[in-house]
Parts: sequence; structure tokens; C-alpha cells
Amino acid sequence: MSASAVLNLQKAGFSTEQVEALAAFLDTQACSKSDLIAETAPMKADIAVLKADVAVLKTDMSKVKAELATLRWMVGFLLAMSAAIMVKLFTS
Repeated sequence: MSASAVLNLQKAGFSTEQVEALAAFLDTQACSKSDLIAETAPMKADIAVLKADVAVLKTDMSKVKAELATLRWMVGFLLAMSAAIMVKLFTS
């Protein structure tokens, strides 16, 4: 806690003991920039792994979409052939 903050608290009516207790509490609760960097580094690594996983899933999804398109054509062809066979059977 800065000296100006201590003076402002004392001017506002805080006792010296209260200011010291508040300063001690804030020192234990506050984190520094290096603390934040240390904590965010593993998160950034996890995000990078997740982005790679998403990229793999996107390529897998595009493969599945291509296979679905092929299956649609196959089913359509089989239905057309079945219809042609039925027509041939019942019109002869």
C-alpha cells in the first residue's frame, strides 16, 4: 500500500492499526504482473492445444461431409435403378 493511500485512510478516520491490517491483507490478496503471467502461461498452452484439436475436427468434418455426398449419390442411384426395375417388371 502506498504512503499516500495510508495518509488518505488516516485522514478519513482509520486508525494506524486498521491501516496496517488493511495493508497486510491487501499484500496477501494482491498479485503481481509476474504472478499473472505465470498463471496465464499454462492457459495459453491449453488454448493452443484446443485450437489444434478444433482444426483436426474441422478436417474430419469435411471428410465426413464428402462421404455423405457420395452416399447420397449412391442411394439416389440405387433408388433410380430399383424404380427402373419395378417399371420394367410391371410394364412387360
